Amino acid sequence: MNKPAFPARSVILSVEEMTRTDQAMIVNGVASEELMEWAGHGVASAIIERWTSRPTLVLCGPSKNGGDGFVIARHLRDAGWPVHVALLGSVSKLEGDAKLNADRWSDPVDSVTAADVTDAALVVDALFGSGLSRPIEGVAAEALMAIGDTPCIAVDIPSGVDGNTGAVLGFAAQAELTVTFC
Repeated sequence: MNKPAFPARSVILSVEEMTRTDQAMIVNGVASEELMEWAGHGVASAIIERWTSRPTLVLCGPSKNGGDGFVIARHLRDAGWPVHVALLGSVSKLEGDAKLNADRWSDPVDSVTAADVTDAALVVDALFGSGLSRPIEGVAAEALMAIGDTPCIAVDIPSGVDGNTGAVLGFAAQAELTVTFC
Protein backbone atom coordinates (compact mmCIF):
# COMPACT_ATOMS: atom_id res chain seq x y z
CA MET A 1 0.00 0.00 0.00
CA ASN A 2 1.32 3.47 -0.90
CA LYS A 3 1.74 6.06 1.80
CA PRO A 4 -0.49 9.12 1.45
CA ALA A 5 1.26 12.23 0.15
CA PHE A 6 0.09 14.21 3.17
CA PRO A 7 -0.23 13.31 6.84
CA ALA A 8 -3.56 11.85 7.88
CA ARG A 9 -4.18 14.81 10.21
CA SER A 10 -5.34 18.31 9.43
CA VAL A 11 -2.94 21.19 9.79
CA ILE A 12 -4.22 24.65 10.57
CA LEU A 13 -1.83 27.44 9.68
CA SER A 14 -1.35 30.46 11.90
CA VAL A 15 -2.16 33.87 10.48
CA GLU A 16 1.56 34.50 9.99
CA GLU A 17 2.10 31.15 8.23
CA MET A 18 -0.80 31.81 5.88
CA THR A 19 0.55 35.29 5.10
CA ARG A 20 3.96 33.76 4.30
CA THR A 21 2.29 31.12 2.11
CA ASP A 22 0.43 33.78 0.12
CA GLN A 23 3.62 35.80 -0.26
CA ALA A 24 5.54 32.71 -1.43
CA MET A 25 2.88 32.08 -4.09
CA ILE A 26 3.19 35.66 -5.29
CA VAL A 27 7.02 35.56 -5.32
CA ASN A 28 6.80 32.35 -7.37
CA GLY A 29 4.68 33.97 -10.06
CA VAL A 30 1.05 33.69 -9.00
CA ALA A 31 -0.56 37.13 -9.14
CA SER A 32 -2.36 38.19 -5.96
CA GLU A 33 -5.37 38.97 -8.15
CA GLU A 34 -5.37 35.34 -9.26
CA LEU A 35 -5.24 34.10 -5.65
CA MET A 36 -8.30 36.22 -4.85
CA GLU A 37 -10.11 34.92 -7.93
CA TRP A 38 -9.36 31.31 -6.96
CA ALA A 39 -10.56 31.93 -3.41
CA GLY A 40 -13.80 33.59 -4.44
CA HIS A 41 -14.53 30.99 -7.09
CA GLY A 42 -13.88 28.23 -4.54
CA VAL A 43 -16.34 29.69 -2.05
CA ALA A 44 -19.00 30.26 -4.72
CA SER A 45 -18.58 26.67 -5.92
CA ALA A 46 -18.93 25.34 -2.36
CA ILE A 47 -22.14 27.36 -1.93
CA ILE A 48 -23.61 26.18 -5.23
CA GLU A 49 -22.80 22.55 -4.33
CA ARG A 50 -24.66 22.79 -1.01
CA TRP A 51 -27.60 25.13 -1.57
CA THR A 52 -30.12 25.93 -4.26
CA SER A 53 -30.32 29.43 -5.67
CA ARG A 54 -31.84 31.85 -3.15
CA PRO A 55 -31.59 35.55 -2.19
CA THR A 56 -28.02 35.89 -0.98
CA LEU A 57 -26.40 38.75 0.88
CA VAL A 58 -22.62 39.08 0.62
CA LEU A 59 -21.23 41.18 3.48
CA CYS A 60 -17.91 42.62 2.29
CA GLY A 61 -15.27 44.12 4.54
CA PRO A 62 -12.82 46.90 3.75
CA SER A 63 -9.83 44.74 2.75
CA LYS A 64 -8.85 41.42 1.14
CA ASN A 65 -11.68 39.40 2.71
CA GLY A 66 -14.12 41.90 1.22
CA GLY A 67 -12.38 41.53 -2.14
CA ASP A 68 -13.03 37.78 -1.91
CA GLY A 69 -16.68 38.66 -1.22
CA PHE A 70 -16.97 40.65 -4.45
CA VAL A 71 -15.55 37.70 -6.41
CA ILE A 72 -18.03 35.36 -4.69
CA ALA A 73 -20.92 37.70 -5.48
CA ARG A 74 -19.90 37.90 -9.14
CA HIS A 75 -19.68 34.11 -9.51
CA LEU A 76 -23.02 33.53 -7.75
CA ARG A 77 -24.72 36.21 -9.89
CA ASP A 78 -23.22 34.70 -13.05
CA ALA A 79 -24.68 31.33 -11.98
CA GLY A 80 -28.13 32.95 -11.82
CA TRP A 81 -28.38 33.60 -8.09
CA PRO A 82 -30.08 36.77 -6.79
CA VAL A 83 -27.20 38.52 -4.99
CA HIS A 84 -27.09 41.68 -2.89
CA VAL A 85 -23.73 43.14 -1.84
CA ALA A 86 -23.23 45.30 1.25
CA LEU A 87 -19.85 46.86 2.01
CA LEU A 88 -18.45 48.02 5.34
CA GLY A 89 -17.00 51.35 4.19
CA SER A 90 -16.96 52.76 0.70
CA VAL A 91 -15.71 51.43 -2.62
CA SER A 92 -13.61 54.57 -3.09
CA LYS A 93 -11.52 53.65 -0.01
CA LEU A 94 -10.78 50.10 -1.10
CA GLU A 95 -7.26 49.32 -2.32
CA GLY A 96 -5.46 46.71 -4.39
CA ASP A 97 -7.25 43.54 -5.40
CA ALA A 98 -10.26 44.38 -3.22
CA LYS A 99 -10.75 47.60 -5.23
CA LEU A 100 -10.18 45.77 -8.51
CA ASN A 101 -12.90 43.22 -7.71
CA ALA A 102 -15.30 45.83 -6.37
CA ASP A 103 -14.91 47.65 -9.70
CA ARG A 104 -15.71 44.40 -11.54
CA TRP A 105 -19.03 44.18 -9.65
CA SER A 106 -21.47 46.07 -11.89
CA ASP A 107 -24.52 45.92 -9.63
CA PRO A 108 -25.27 48.27 -6.72
CA VAL A 109 -23.23 48.14 -3.53
CA ASP A 110 -25.01 49.21 -0.34
CA SER A 111 -23.61 49.99 3.08
CA VAL A 112 -23.75 47.19 5.64
CA THR A 113 -26.87 47.34 7.82
CA ALA A 114 -28.62 44.82 10.02
CA ALA A 115 -31.80 45.39 7.98
CA ASP A 116 -30.18 43.92 4.84
CA VAL A 117 -29.61 40.65 6.67
CA THR A 118 -33.30 40.10 7.40
CA ASP A 119 -34.11 39.96 3.66
CA ALA A 120 -31.51 37.29 2.88
CA ALA A 121 -32.03 33.54 2.73
CA LEU A 122 -28.25 33.00 2.79
CA VAL A 123 -25.46 35.26 4.09
CA VAL A 124 -21.82 35.23 3.05
CA ASP A 125 -19.58 36.64 5.79
CA ALA A 126 -16.63 38.26 3.99
CA LEU A 127 -16.30 41.11 6.50
CA PHE A 128 -13.05 40.31 8.30
CA GLY A 129 -10.45 37.64 7.70
CA SER A 130 -8.09 35.71 9.89
CA GLY A 131 -6.00 38.76 10.82
CA LEU A 132 -8.70 40.33 13.00
CA SER A 133 -7.36 40.99 16.51
CA ARG A 134 -10.12 43.02 18.17
CA PRO A 135 -13.82 42.61 18.94
CA ILE A 136 -16.21 43.63 16.19
CA GLU A 137 -18.33 46.65 17.04
CA GLY A 138 -20.93 48.96 15.54
CA VAL A 139 -22.84 48.20 12.38
CA ALA A 140 -20.65 45.17 11.56
CA ALA A 141 -21.53 43.54 14.89
CA GLU A 142 -25.20 44.44 14.45
CA ALA A 143 -25.28 42.85 10.99
CA LEU A 144 -23.57 39.67 12.21
CA MET A 145 -25.97 39.41 15.17
CA ALA A 146 -28.94 39.83 12.81
CA ILE A 147 -27.93 36.70 10.88
CA GLY A 148 -29.54 34.53 13.56
CA ASP A 149 -30.69 31.23 12.04
CA THR A 150 -30.07 32.25 8.42
CA PRO A 151 -27.45 29.96 6.91
CA CYS A 152 -24.09 31.73 6.98
CA ILE A 153 -20.98 30.93 4.97
CA ALA A 154 -17.74 32.31 6.39
CA VAL A 155 -14.87 33.25 4.10
CA ASP A 156 -11.55 32.16 5.64
CA ILE A 157 -12.86 32.26 9.20
CA PRO A 158 -16.05 33.61 10.78
CA SER A 159 -15.68 37.33 11.41
CA GLY A 160 -15.00 37.84 15.09
CA VAL A 161 -12.85 34.73 15.55
CA ASP A 162 -9.14 35.15 16.30
CA GLY A 163 -7.24 33.42 13.48
CA ASN A 164 -4.46 32.16 15.75
CA THR A 165 -6.35 31.01 18.83
CA GLY A 166 -9.90 30.36 17.64
CA ALA A 167 -11.20 32.55 20.47
CA VAL A 168 -14.33 34.57 19.78
CA LEU A 169 -13.53 38.27 20.11
CA GLY A 170 -16.81 39.52 21.52
CA PHE A 171 -19.20 38.02 18.95
CA ALA A 172 -19.04 35.87 15.83
CA ALA A 173 -21.90 34.64 13.69
CA GLN A 174 -22.41 30.88 13.70
CA ALA A 175 -21.23 29.74 10.27
CA GLU A 176 -22.88 26.71 8.75
CA LEU A 177 -19.90 26.44 6.41
CA THR A 178 -16.43 27.96 6.55
CA VAL A 179 -14.30 27.88 3.43
CA THR A 180 -10.61 28.55 3.88
CA PHE A 181 -7.67 28.37 1.53
CA CYS A 182 -4.16 27.02 1.30
